Amino acid sequence: TDKGLVFEQLYQQLLANTDFFSGAFPADYGNAIGGVFDARFRNGNTQKRQHAFQLSIIGIDFSTEGPFNKNGNSSYLANYRYSTTGIIKEFVDVGAAIPTYQDLSFKLHFRLPNQATLDVFGIGGISESEFFPSQDTSAWSEGTRLNLGSTARTTTGTIGVSYAQTLGSKSFLKSTLVGTGINYDQSAFYLQRDLTTRDSVSKTDDYEYRISWATFWNHTFGPRHTHRTGVAFHGLASNVFFIRADNVFSPNPGGNLNDTIRQGQGETFLLNAYTRSQFILSSKWQLNAGLHFVYFGLTGEVSLEPRMGLQYRIGPRQSLSLGYGLHSQTEPFFTYLIEAQDENGQSSRLNDDLLFNKAHHVVLSYRWQISEKIGFVAEMYHQEQFNMVVAEDLPISRVGGEDFFFETFDLNNGGKGRNTGLELALERIIANGYYFIANTSLFRSTYMANDQVRRPSIFDTRFIGNGIVGKEWELNKKKAKPKFFNANISVTYTGARYYTPINLQLAIDS
Repeated sequence: TDKGLVFEQLYQQLLANTDFFSGAFPADYGNAIGGVFDARFRNGNTQKRQHAFQLSIIGIDFSTEGPFNKNGNSSYLANYRYSTTGIIKEFVDVGAAIPTYQDLSFKLHFRLPNQATLDVFGIGGISESEFFPSQDTSAWSEGTRLNLGSTARTTTGTIGVSYAQTLGSKSFLKSTLVGTGINYDQSAFYLQRDLTTRDSVSKTDDYEYRISWATFWNHTFGPRHTHRTGVAFHGLASNVFFIRADNVFSPNPGGNLNDTIRQGQGETFLLNAYTRSQFILSSKWQLNAGLHFVYFGLTGEVSLEPRMGLQYRIGPRQSLSLGYGLHSQTEPFFTYLIEAQDENGQSSRLNDDLLFNKAHHVVLSYRWQISEKIGFVAEMYHQEQFNMVVAEDLPISRVGGEDFFFETFDLNNGGKGRNTGLELALERIIANGYYFIANTSLFRSTYMANDQVRRPSIFDTRFIGNGIVGKEWELNKKKAKPKFFNANISVTYTGARYYTPINLQLAIDS
């Protein structure tokens, strides 16, 4: 969501195998042009109960799992987290807008007769941030805005149920129903010199709801051909509202919130369908080919997108892969709903006729399994974006900046974008108690608005480097239920981000 992150990361003890696609992802995935992170909760232990507690810089968390009964046909898995900053702020005045959060995740797994399973899962959380102005009133003056404060709260919840059924020895069917709700509530205020009176500056109250149903059928036609076909329906609803004072830059706005900046509400649906096959052409060659279909109910637009991946095994430990995909993505739903008033006071939607953002992806990858524990990956990629949504009369794009109400401008699909880069990664899986991951990316990210001038995007930092090292100690090796202690260090270094400085005086004068 553009409104904030409730979950900084999914706790590692909850996750099963996950897939991350940085480009040219398979036909299974749609409504995305950047990348896909497909994360799945694992099942709880069906044989014994286990518990884990972790304390880190960002938070504390507790997880528990185990069987519902002695039959081993059902299990539960749950995790609760609370931010370290939330605890610190109870005792220390940090004097800054440091976010706090808490969240709860769970999965219930049931094995049913006739080789079927039923899963119930959910995740919900609250993220809050508050900044209170300095109480040193001598520093307050026109233009400093040192008496400006803000509060923000994001609440989100997801609940779902999934049913899977094996059909004979070669087919598999799975259906999932999921409901999600998000609320973002934000307000800004000026603190007056009596240190108790607050004059409101702005107020945001956004709601977004989604209900999704997805099903797919997987069939093995033979040792060299596996096929999957699926369909997904997403019902969308949103209600957004942002209002502020007429003169937001004045330190004494008088608390009159009468300048509506963003307002709109509505419902629609998004329909996705796909079909793809995997062919083992020989002992060295493998082909994945598919087609993805998208229909957006609000605009009636259709997109048909080919996807392809070809892999060649150089040897038992090395492979070379080439991938291509045409991908599309809608704008955040509220972008289509924003209303504006004409000179007669009549309200109408500004941008409910926008087309899909689209992109061609090409990815060339080299993988080398150096040893049983260490692997190396080198990946070159190019993404050519077109039909990108940009402002009609201003040289701005959503990828060109942040922290502005992009959807309140008149928009069209006259923009373009380009992302090209090289990524190198070296990974050691956990063995003998430790692991490491190191990667670096060298890239360029640019965009063009309607003026056809190519500019660096806000993501064009040119390079990013990441490193993670972890160590695990077994504390009681001789006991039946061993306990472990873990320590991990993560480091990230990135280049500078581009930004356009604000001419504050010009903004005040205008």
